[in-house]
Amino acid sequence: MLNRELMLRDGRIIFPSYMDKEERAVLKREYEDERHYAWCTCRDDVKLFYRLSKDLKFYPEEQGYLHAPGCIFSKEKEDSAYVQNAEDGGATVSLRFNPAEFHLTKENNSFRYSKSSSDDEPSEADPTLALHEFVRSLNWDTFNEREALNKSLLSKDYFASSLFGRMKHVQISGLKKALRDYNLNDDGWQFFYNTYYGTDISSENGKKTVNLKFKLADGRDYTWFTYEKTYEAACKRFERMYAAKVEDAENVVVAGIRYRRQSKNSGRAYNVIGRMCIFQVNENGIYARTAVEKKNLDVILGYQRGHSNVRYFLAGSADNYDGYYIKNGKTKKYILTGKRDVNFGRHEVLRKSTATTNITEENIAELLERGKD
Repeated sequence: MLNRELMLRDGRIIFPSYMDKEERAVLKREYEDERHYAWCTCRDDVKLFYRLSKDLKFYPEEQGYLHAPGCIFSKEKEDSAYVQNAEDGGATVSLRFNPAEFHLTKENNSFRYSKSSSDDEPSEADPTLALHEFVRSLNWDTFNEREALNKSLLSKDYFASSLFGRMKHVQISGLKKALRDYNLNDDGWQFFYNTYYGTDISSENGKKTVNLKFKLADGRDYTWFTYEKTYEAACKRFERMYAAKVEDAENVVVAGIRYRRQSKNSGRAYNVIGRMCIFQVNENGIYARTAVEKKNLDVILGYQRGHSNVRYFLAGSADNYDGYYIKNGKTKKYILTGKRDVNFGRHEVLRKSTATTNITEENIAELLERGKD
């Protein structure tokens, strides 16, 4: 979404969807029962004022506010499959599958070829998210949270721990607990997100056994079993996205859902990766949809690292752009998108897709120098 911010009377910009209760409580004490101290930045022609309630939720001071399209306070966000809640923080996700249920079927292990890089992405007819689209949304949401809180860029090795922290604020539609609270022992399934270290494939009596290698938070090496067809399907998708084989690529992450199942033959319980996607990340751990985007993200965030007055935000699952910069204390956006027929009003636009077109630091510098703030 193009607008996530509220402007405070003293010129500070805050991001309600990434503010926890403690941060809201501090703001509440600062302004107590005052009014007209925070307003939505989506429109220049009118100030849409918000304030914090006793239960620390942001609510409009007047009824009937009409927000600009793409604003987090707009009702249109309810049509998104990954909804960020500006009133009380967190995110609610609508998935195309029930993560708590898994039955090994031909459909689960099939790979559907498509020439489009947006295969299985949400549409107006079906806005729910497939696994890989959900993982990308969660990854980008985690990055945006850090940007909103003005935290430093992480290396790819530390990003996973930040994502795990974000998961306590993410709720899957229809499930009672936050995503981070589900585990194999109590629930029979668990979401995982691990750096890939290789694959061990053995064969016995004509049947392959596939184990993925990871190094987890405790520093120890682990191998996790998955079904052969599940692994092959994920590898085919990876090859289509990056034009490279998984075993030959760098900065590879595996994410998905691991299940506790019971062997039909022995009756013994075993753990298996039942749903998975494999993808590349840039040097800061950000999900890249293509090899071109992986390089572009290094350039985009490298520019931010060298210019302390700017921050970069990534798009949501339903947005018509790839990302945008903001300058400290300003509300204008500097947008990167491959869309040619979209009008972004007062905001400046670089008409290049981060997923398909090489972007240089010179492109970014020229974009950020345009117009008046």
